Amino acid sequence: MPAGVRMSRVDGDGPWQVEIHVVALRRARTVDVARGVRDTVERRLDALAPTLPAPRVTVTVTGLV
Repeated sequence: MPAGVRMSRVDGDGPWQVEIHVVALRRARTVDVARGVRDTVERRLDALAPTLPAPRVTVTVTGLV
């Protein structure tokens, strides 16, 4: 699966679900990459829309280079 971002909502009132697929450097620990991406995205989304319910962000490392 290629790298990318998908945002969806199960219902119109619930929180957004953000799925992120990334490719990491082979020398990096994939768990650190996934946590770093998730934390950064969550902070950014909170800054953009602080009054909305927090989105559910999942990050998957799909490959290594």
